[in-house]
Amino acid sequence: MKKIVFLAGNQAAVDLFWNEEMSGKVKEAGFEVTVQCHEKMTPEDVKPDPEAVALITTWGSPKCGRTILEKMPRLRIIGHAAGSVKLVIDPIVYDHPLRVVSANLIMSKAVAEWSLMMTLLVSRNFFAASSYPGKHRMDWKNSFRMADIKNQTIGCWSMETLSTTFLHFPPYRPGILRRNRCL
Repeated sequence: MKKIVFLAGNQAAVDLFWNEEMSGKVKEAGFEVTVQCHEKMTPEDVKPDPEAVALITTWGSPKCGRTILEKMPRLRIIGHAAGSVKLVIDPIVYDHPLRVVSANLIMSKAVAEWSLMMTLLVSRNFFAASSYPGKHRMDWKNSFRMADIKNQTIGCWSMETLSTTFLHFPPYRPGILRRNRCL
């Protein structure tokens, strides 16, 4: 049975990505998964697993570099269950014969859709009309007034994937001011 190690910096990430159904599917496919999770995990905290062939990382995972590669010399793939791998992959990893993959592309579509939805809600004054009797209103005092959403320009400060995804939303093609790469 092939071994996978799942590194997570908090239990909420484990609960989000790993459940009994997932465990069953992984076992059926011939894999065994070990979860290593605790707050502020560092590469030194990772328990060695010389049989592991795959590593799953997510938010709060320690940076994968020389220390983790030495603890898991048989690694062939690192899958990041989040966006950019920049915070969890040391450039030295790319000198080794393994593949690094990320959920960045699929997540960028969801984030772009959410951003468009919020823009549409604001354009229709949803937040000003969202109060319930006795509850706090979601209103920002005319901060987001729009005359016509078709003529709006959206500022998109993000990594390349999100702003590119925005450009492919038919039939909505807003003006896009792009800033690619975080400062």
